[in-house]
Amino acid sequence: MIKTNFISLILLLIAGIGYGSVFVANKLVAENGLPTSAYLFWISFLGTLITVLLFFFKKSNFNFNTINILHFPVSATFGMLLPFAVVYFVADKLPSGIISILFTLAPIFTYLFSYLLKVEPFRWMSLMAIFFG
Repeated sequence: MIKTNFISLILLLIAGIGYGSVFVANKLVAENGLPTSAYLFWISFLGTLITVLLFFFKKSNFNFNTINILHFPVSATFGMLLPFAVVYFVADKLPSGIISILFTLAPIFTYLFSYLLKVEPFRWMSLMAIFFG
């Protein structure tokens, strides 16, 4: 139990460091003139590669049906490609701290609106996760 919690904590820290450093990397990339398509391709390709490797390493039972296969590119486009394209285009015009704060507000407002629309019940653990995040 302790080993699992420790590994979960380490993975959470790695994810947080990776997520936070993306905004600084976007600013560096935009300031140095790397083409947008190349940057978005490589960030998406490496993320896909890591996910596929983890999928095969874990050997989980995944249902390969049409809905799931169609969900992946749509989810990747609206969840990664478009937001990072926007971040890339404004990265050289805004400080990376401002961009980080704006991206940090997304889960807060998502939880707030889902609670107000009665999609999600109020939970102290969710509120604490947002606070510590």
